[in-house]
Amino acid sequence: MQTIVAPAPARAATPAAPAAGGSAVAAASMRRVATTAGLLRAALGDDHAFYAQLVRRGFLQAAIEHARFALAIVDDLHPQDPTAGTNEARALAALLAARTIDPSTGDADRLASELAAARTAALSAVKRARPRTAVR
Repeated sequence: MQTIVAPAPARAATPAAPAAGGSAVAAASMRRVATTAGLLRAALGDDHAFYAQLVRRGFLQAAIEHARFALAIVDDLHPQDPTAGTNEARALAALLAARTIDPSTGDADRLASELAAARTAALSAVKRARPRTAVR
C-alpha cells in the first residue's frame, strides 16, 4: 500500500517592512556617496589628471545616482514630512555643482569645497537614518 503525501502548500510571500528596509537602503546609498565624494576630493591633490580619470570612469556619476536613489526612497517613506530628505538633497545639489566645475581652469578649491559639502551632507543623512533608541 502506498501512502500519498500531499504537496506542501505554497508559502505566501511576506513583504519586507518598507520603512525599516528602505531607510537602511537609503543610508547605505548615502554612505557610498560620502565615500565617493571623499575619494574624489582626495584625488584632486596636486595633479588633477587622476581626478579626471575617476570622473571619466563614472565615479562622480555613480555618486549622483546613489544620492538620487536615496532621495527617492526618503521621499517615498516620508511623503508628509517636508524636512525629510534635506541632507540627501544637499548632497545631490553639491554633486551636481561639482559636475560642472573643471579643476584645470583653476577652480580646484571650489570643486574641493563642493565635494566636501556633499560628503558632509551625506554623512548627516546617514546619521539621521540611524534608529533612535530609548535611553533608560
